[in-house]
Order: sequence, then structure tokens, then C-alpha cells
Amino acid sequence: MKRFPDFHPRFGLRPKITFETIVAKFGDGYSQRGAAGINNRIDEWPLTFALLDEDCKEIVDFIDDHEGHKEFLWSPPSLTEGTYICDGYTGPVRIGINHSEVRCTFRRVY
Repeated sequence: MKRFPDFHPRFGLRPKITFETIVAKFGDGYSQRGAAGINNRIDEWPLTFALLDEDCKEIVDFIDDHEGHKEFLWSPPSLTEGTYICDGYTGPVRIGINHSEVRCTFRRVY
């Protein structure tokens, strides 16, 4: 399994963490809830990379190679490495003479 290139996204990351649950509804508003599987935590990381043009091209080529379904290794800032997928991106958009910006979202998979 390939590792995402060692490029750092812009500061101010806002990961979205949700939990997938199963809900059984009964009469009078009563319900029971449970985890939907053993790995019910969903981690999504919206990322923005503002880098040199050739670095943005490397990111785009990496995501293209994985075609939205092939897993890769990535380490969120200050967290342990995990397995992720990326099903698309926006850009690259030119933001300077030699710099571009790529936006994408990495989603943790198990």
C-alpha cells in the first residue's frame, strides 16, 4: 500500500468525526441505538494544499492513481497513521507565479 507524499496541508484543519449507528424505534418515542459495526467512527479530513505547481501535480497524480477506491496510508497532524481514501479533488488552481492550490477530502477506511 502506498503512502501519501509528505506534503503538509494548510493550517486550521477541521476534521469531521461522526459515528454510524443503527436505531430501532418502538412505540411512545422509545428507541434503542447501537454501533453499526465494530468500526463505526467516520473520520473525514477536508484538506487544502497550497504548494509549488510540481508538488500539486504530484498530489493530483497520486489521487488519480488511486481512482477513489484504492486505499493509501496517511498521518493526520499529530495523530497516528491510518488507511484512507480520496474520491476526488478540486484544482489545481493557480494562486501565484509558481504556486497552486488543491482541495480534497480524505476519509478513513478500515
